[in-house]
Amino acid sequence: MSNQPSESLALAVGQNCSRIRSDAGVTQDGLAKCARGIGLRWTASAVGDFEAGRSAPTFATVLAATLALNMALQESGQPGGTTLADLVAPDVAAGERFVALTDSIDVLDTLLVQVCQGQEFRLHEGKWRPKLQPLGWRETQAMLDGLGDVREILERSGLTEHRLAQRLGTDRAHIAKLSLRLWQRTFSDERDRRAGADANQQKKGRISRELRAELERALTDGND
Repeated sequence: MSNQPSESLALAVGQNCSRIRSDAGVTQDGLAKCARGIGLRWTASAVGDFEAGRSAPTFATVLAATLALNMALQESGQPGGTTLADLVAPDVAAGERFVALTDSIDVLDTLLVQVCQGQEFRLHEGKWRPKLQPLGWRETQAMLDGLGDVREILERSGLTEHRLAQRLGTDRAHIAKLSLRLWQRTFSDERDRRAGADANQQKKGRISRELRAELERALTDGND
């Protein structure tokens, strides 16, 4: 699943809306009529755009669409009760899928369901993945130079390293190159190694600050 391409959040919501509407025997025109009743300027064509993920709706629009969908279901004699969680839920036949939450991370739709249900949640391993940005010139040069070890560090790097590079005003390849020289592993792996298996967040935070200081010194030295 880690190599599975992600879907846009708009498409995930739209597909679920289409499935719920179709299963209840509600037409796109019927949903559009209810949507207009609560202030959305929707036609059947606009419903089609929403369900195809072409409209990139705001949160307010998704909320309004949820209300309109419930109204349409009730008017057709079906029970309402559709929630935001239903609009981000995984397809029963297809199973879990990654959804592009931001430009930086994809998350599983089952995690989004937890969020919409108000459950406590954490970004556990396997529930999310960093989304690699286009390669910068340093990353490209690293590949061209045949730096296999740097490439391995890059492949193991995640959201922590991505954010660290942004804070330090550089890119992931530069961080990977410095990490290889300083520790022979990624920032996250070195942090976990020094902290130990039973470390709490406070200890991890302290070690992260120490490692960041080492990287800052290496950047200042320019000997990389």
